[in-house]
Amino acid sequence: MNIAELLETLRQQGVQIHVDGDKLRINAPTGVLTAEHKAQLTERKPEIIEFLNLAAKVHAQQTGIVPLQSLGSRPPIFAAAGHNGDVFCYRLLAQHLGLEQPLFGLQPRGYDPGTKPLVSVERLAAYYATQIKAFRPGQPCVIVGYCAGGTIAFELVRQLQAANHPVIRLVLFGAPYSTWYAWPSQLMALVRHGAKRTVHGIGMVLHGRRKQATAGLLARLPSRSKTNLEDHGLMASRRLVETATARAVAHYRPQPLQIHADIMMPGKYVMQTATALLAWSGVTRSHAVYVGPADSTNDTMLMQSNSAAEFAQLFVNSANAMR
Repeated sequence: MNIAELLETLRQQGVQIHVDGDKLRINAPTGVLTAEHKAQLTERKPEIIEFLNLAAKVHAQQTGIVPLQSLGSRPPIFAAAGHNGDVFCYRLLAQHLGLEQPLFGLQPRGYDPGTKPLVSVERLAAYYATQIKAFRPGQPCVIVGYCAGGTIAFELVRQLQAANHPVIRLVLFGAPYSTWYAWPSQLMALVRHGAKRTVHGIGMVLHGRRKQATAGLLARLPSRSKTNLEDHGLMASRRLVETATARAVAHYRPQPLQIHADIMMPGKYVMQTATALLAWSGVTRSHAVYVGPADSTNDTMLMQSNSAAEFAQLFVNSANAMR
């Protein structure tokens, strides 16, 4: 487990870690930190301090760039997240790509206090392009997009190329073409995806399993625990980012771009079809298609370790194919 993954795992459990000189200040809910956690924090303290100091330095200069794996001499990856802007969707990919491959997440405006979400793909891409050029001026890079982030990544390549910043290739992970986010396509996708779920829900009630149906619904509702109430501000920001980004992507229309695109597809499709993912081939100079594990979906392809490992290998294979 790399440092970014360890810290993200703890963050999701409500653990807050800050650097104070050569010390770590840790604030954790009662009972969350296990003996194993404490041992890792003690053993890896120098690495954690170095990572957090670097993250703070980068954040102070480029607020949209989050270092998920900052080591290595290979061309850096700058990765746009899905519509919710959660860059930690790439943490497993970063882990499996190894310490020679720098990977930086691109986090949209709207999460930091006093900032509001950007409302167009062009403005999102401009925000990232400005920071990439300042962070790694003139250095060739790879631009990556996951899900709705694929549209943002496409426009980011266009703007970097216009500024003569070298981009080696574009890699799209389960990223539907932008028009798929417009309401007609969304409506059809919901109809296709929702039919089985609706029939199943009706069947549960008809067979006297109302309690199970209700329990399933309640399990998906947000808890009102103290921890979640403390995260209310973050969740509110996330909802604003989600709404703004989804609308921005739905209104974007890509124009042909001189870039090679590697299209990473899940083994099976949830909500979208293969056509929605492959449409990028019509607006890029060249493309190659790579299909992941048979049980991977758009939602799980980067979120499960075994699937992320296979997509990391496909990422390496696609890079080697260009040489």
